[in-house]
Amino acid sequence: MKPTDQADDIVNTILASTTPTPIDINNWPAEFPPTPRSQAYLVHDGANIYVLYLAAPFEIRNEVTEDLGPVSDDNCVEIFLRKPGSPRYWNFEFNFAGYLNASSRVTRPRATRLDAVQRAEVLRYPLDAASLSATHSELEGFTHALLVVIPLSLLDIELHGLPTLLEGNLYSLSEKAPHPYYLTWSPINEVTPGFHRPEHFGYLILQ
Repeated sequence: MKPTDQADDIVNTILASTTPTPIDINNWPAEFPPTPRSQAYLVHDGANIYVLYLAAPFEIRNEVTEDLGPVSDDNCVEIFLRKPGSPRYWNFEFNFAGYLNASSRVTRPRATRLDAVQRAEVLRYPLDAASLSATHSELEGFTHALLVVIPLSLLDIELHGLPTLLEGNLYSLSEKAPHPYYLTWSPINEVTPGFHRPEHFGYLILQ
């Protein structure tokens, strides 16, 4: 899970071809007021979804050092996805060291964890945010960066050369930071924090 020249090339392509998606909705500001700056860039190549995450957490936590660990305790970024009309969705959760917790689910308790072979297909590149901002001024101020590559085959999705509509959400959080935070791209209209709520997914179009 180390940066490579290939990852640098992918980042340059991403930044040149799309605009950032902010992960900045604080649905529970009274209980969890911190709103650190977070955003993502999403593109695809017909076979994979590429997500470049950037964040500037107020407090740094990076303790999980294995896949399927509780990465949401750390400074964490996530993407949840499903095909419209499907009862099943996938959650991919990462800390900025690149460790992954991922499952497919119908409901939160009914999880099927990705096995070691499947997890190895999800490429993860922890990046130096300071180096990125030195060559891309629009990234100035971010302290954490991570590039992930998710094969569409893991989601049972085929594009067939046409725009494809997906449902999902993007998250930035830390449950065990001194001051926990819970941020989303698509709003969640619920009283208590929780991201396993596909009824609040937004729409993502893969062109």
